[in-house]
Amino acid sequence: MKVVVISASPRKIGKTQTIMKYVAEYILDNDSGTSPLEVKFINLSEGGIDYYTGDGNFSDAILKLMSGL
Repeated sequence: MKVVVISASPRKIGKTQTIMKYVAEYILDNDSGTSPLEVKFINLSEGGIDYYTGDGNFSDAILKLMSGL
């Protein structure tokens, strides 16, 4: 079985990431061994993904995307 754990918080060291890492470790530690288990942790804060912060400012990448709409 494949399991993907995604931390979508923009903070690199935040509560969400800490909890999601714990979830990934818990899944691996409690594997019953009945089927092969593969767990992948994805942290979106490391991928350079832009997000809106609510301050009215957009990154250059977002402005470029919006101009094409």
